[in-house]
Amino acid sequence: MPKNELLTEEDVANITKLSRRFFVKRRMPNHPEFGELPFVKLGRSIRYPAADFYKWLDSNKHK
Repeated sequence: MPKNELLTEEDVANITKLSRRFFVKRRMPNHPEFGELPFVKLGRSIRYPAADFYKWLDSNKHK
């Protein structure tokens, strides 16, 4: 996967099997987990840098 690839909200929802709303809520500044998953806003579109997404996903692993 290219380092600078951008994932859509639908992509990250499908990868994690979580709802798109899960990610929408985490973009809200008043959410306690705001800022944990970096995103890019291009016009009205939201994209997640793939490298940051997979780093966030790995950081949520529990042993």
